[in-house]
Amino acid sequence: MQYVRIPEERVKVIIGTEGKTKKTLESKTECKLKIEGNEVSVEGDAIHEWVAKDVVHAVGRGFNPEKALLLLNDDYTLVLIELDDYTTTDKSLDTKRGRVIGEKGRTRKFIETKSGALLSVYGKTVGILGSFESVEVAKKAVLMLLSGAGHSSVYKFLERKRKR
Repeated sequence: MQYVRIPEERVKVIIGTEGKTKKTLESKTECKLKIEGNEVSVEGDAIHEWVAKDVVHAVGRGFNPEKALLLLNDDYTLVLIELDDYTTTDKSLDTKRGRVIGEKGRTRKFIETKSGALLSVYGKTVGILGSFESVEVAKKAVLMLLSGAGHSSVYKFLERKRKR
């Protein structure tokens, strides 16, 4: 059995309207989900548990369940970047979060479009979901932004990677 702790406000997303999302997650992952407070226990065979845990974790970190289910594909992965590792104050946390999202979400969308990965900026983490290759490109772009690189440098990096 695997356990995943998620933010309380994301529990409703996992359950869904009349439990529909939870049932979908259970059927697609071939595992039983039990929710107590903000802790989700995942029970099934070892491999399915591992994948289902990642799906639940992705939903807990801000991805919608349909996108999180992409983790059922063997070549998809989830990477979380802790913003606390790059900040010292709440104000700098907001600044770093804003750098990744960009004005009206443009930077996040640009990274998603050029890398092929999906991004979720939620709480103190940046979640990146996609194929191994696309996640590595998006992760590098996010880390560049968090380290203070200019947006234009990150955009040029993504353009070069996209051409390859």
